[in-house]
Amino acid sequence: MSTNFAPTREHPRREGRALVWALAIAALVLLSLAAGLKAEAKEWNEKATRTESFNASGDLKSLAVETVNGRVEIVAGTAFRADVEVTAWGATALDARKNLGDVKVRFENEDGNLSLYTEEPGVTVRRSGRGWNVRSRGDDQWKSETKYRVTVPVSMSVQVSAVNGGVNVTGVAAPVELTTVNGMITLAGGRRDAKLNTVNGTIVAAFTDLPKGASLDLRTVNGGIALTLPARAGFRLEGHTMSGEILSSFSFPTPAPEAVRERDEATAERERIRAEQRKLRDEIRRKGKEGEKSRKSKDGGEDIVIDLSELNETMAELNREMADLSREISRSITVNLNRAYEGTVGDGGATVRVSNLNGKILVLAEGTTEAQARRLTSPRSTHMVTVPPMPSLPRIVVREHPMAAPEPPSPPSPPSAGLAPVAPLAPIPPDPWGRSITVGDVAGDYTPAIASGDVTVGKVSGRVTITSRSGQIRLREAGKGAEVSTAGGDIRVEAVTGDLKATTFGGDIRAGSVSGDARLETSGGDVVVRSAGGAVVARTGGGDVVLKKVHGPVTARTSGGSITCEITSAGGAAGELTTSGGDVTVTLPANVRADVEIHVTGGEVDADAIASQFPEISVALRSGHLLGEGRLNGGGAKLVIRSTSGVVTVKKGPAV
Repeated sequence: MSTNFAPTREHPRREGRALVWALAIAALVLLSLAAGLKAEAKEWNEKATRTESFNASGDLKSLAVETVNGRVEIVAGTAFRADVEVTAWGATALDARKNLGDVKVRFENEDGNLSLYTEEPGVTVRRSGRGWNVRSRGDDQWKSETKYRVTVPVSMSVQVSAVNGGVNVTGVAAPVELTTVNGMITLAGGRRDAKLNTVNGTIVAAFTDLPKGASLDLRTVNGGIALTLPARAGFRLEGHTMSGEILSSFSFPTPAPEAVRERDEATAERERIRAEQRKLRDEIRRKGKEGEKSRKSKDGGEDIVIDLSELNETMAELNREMADLSREISRSITVNLNRAYEGTVGDGGATVRVSNLNGKILVLAEGTTEAQARRLTSPRSTHMVTVPPMPSLPRIVVREHPMAAPEPPSPPSPPSAGLAPVAPLAPIPPDPWGRSITVGDVAGDYTPAIASGDVTVGKVSGRVTITSRSGQIRLREAGKGAEVSTAGGDIRVEAVTGDLKATTFGGDIRAGSVSGDARLETSGGDVVVRSAGGAVVARTGGGDVVLKKVHGPVTARTSGGSITCEITSAGGAAGELTTSGGDVTVTLPANVRADVEIHVTGGEVDADAIASQFPEISVALRSGHLLGEGRLNGGGAKLVIRSTSGVVTVKKGPAV
């Protein structure tokens, strides 16, 4: 059907709406992912489709498109027109038609600033003043997709926010800002400022003009970047990548091979020290054998005394040099992990920023190909220098006491006295091809070199320290604490005796039992702890937080998910639980001693947004937000709970 819309009523400020949509995107990511998983398990036998068309004229300034599931295509033309194709699925034809009717496409025109967005079935985005409420129906009876095909005047700026779907823009001469979570971004014929951002997908952009002062910012996590600019463009390039490479066909200054030179110098110094160590070890063995031979051949004459203290001191000094060298190389490796290039071509009038975690970054001059591109960062292998730690050699002293002056027998020495200790397990070097590392049970500490891929470790009796550039980490058990981190992958730790610190830039963190403190941080994923005997800090940029049987105190924060927390200590309920777009459910012992403070904000707050099984907590509406306060069992440590557009539930558990 075709409809024309005119601005017949007042609307909230466009800036406030765009800001809230950015916050809502984080919450809708989880909803859409959950819906996608349910959709895979359910059979959708029927579908229904409709197309809506929207037109606008006059002084049109900008367009904002917001969608959850579906592709967005925008091309430049002479007038504005949007065709929106909506498809909904259902178990039956009746269900499909009903679900299709639940999908609402909204179009708004505020003084030439156009907004086009979709409200998915099961997801309600409701405005109230300057706030928004995002609610989900929470079932699996719907599946929908919305495709946008839009024509805009060439001078109209464009902003697109999507979750599951690609974005394609062609011929727009005004600034553009394109964002998606799962999908590819394509921009053709760009001429002004541009911000292109995706999480899982590549970015392909081509510009026909790059004026002085223009700013281009292209970012992705998992995917490559291909940027084509006018051959005569002048700009400053700032490129960053973790596991990829940066190439360009522009005549950028050749990067100084400092990392390669430092590597060669470090390698030569390492080999020199090792050669001296081998020479000293041979000398120690030779003199040791001479002492043994003299002891066996003596016939009551003067006893031989061989003191190797000078050799031992020299060996100790070499060991210290090797340790210092290892630390220096480790620092070099850490610095070079985040590989970067900065350079200027032409007059440098514009700024171009490109970055990713995994994938190739390609900056081409118009008319050139990738085959003509030159590498601006040295290959990954030139940065990796593996120095296995040298175990300190035992101090060797061979000394014969004079027989003419016998001394009282000395107490028996431990069985291991005089024997060289067993060398610790050598660290596993990083796999240059990015393959996985798998290790069984380990006696003692386990600290491998920086890994290139997945790391799987069994039961470790000592402390565990693992770092991966772009893989998953799985640890069965650590006997004396653990610290694990990865630049992009899930972390699974079954059991830790002691403290646990886990960090990932893109994945879930799941911990079993932790006897001590736990500090868990991810930029985008769930955080789950089965039990913790100490303090817990859990932060995520876009996921749920689930903390079970934790002693406390607790600090939990998520930008787009729910928080579930069970505290098992009567005096450990101190902390802060904060979510910017979800519910909070906390369970406290019946005999807990705590001062509880609850804040719920965002839009029209319902009186039932705070529910408590503790009658001591009173609820009141104050200054546009809902406030809950109470002293439980006489009061004690302070627990603060904050939620935006969510429901806070305080449950009473068994006494402890």
